[in-house]
Amino acid sequence: MKRIMLSLLIAVVIGAQTSFVQAEVYQWTDENGNIHFGDKPGGENSKKLKYKSQPQQINKPPRKSTEELANELRDSRLKREGTRKKANEQANIQQCNRRKEEIDKLRQEVSRIARTYSRFSHSD
Repeated sequence: MKRIMLSLLIAVVIGAQTSFVQAEVYQWTDENGNIHFGDKPGGENSKKLKYKSQPQQINKPPRKSTEELANELRDSRLKREGTRKKANEQANIQQCNRRKEEIDKLRQEVSRIARTYSRFSHSD
């Protein structure tokens, strides 16, 4: 049980340290032979432990510069505008084709009316 408590205490002391804070850790043994750890000396036989605090390495992608972010934003906007422009062009082409078909139908109707009119006008 004492070993579990000691291991837990060591884990808490090591885990409590932050990346850049240097805490002093002392170790001492009491009259019953129990080993203790603390941030203040616990008696005459206390000794200061030496260790190096290392910054935690977190796997983060490197930060992008403002210029890189601005370029990405511009490229994204241009891509969206290009996609919209293509969609508008396609819609315009489809509308133009429909109008051409309507004009062809109107021409055919005008031709039919003209033929009918010419028949009536020649029969008099």
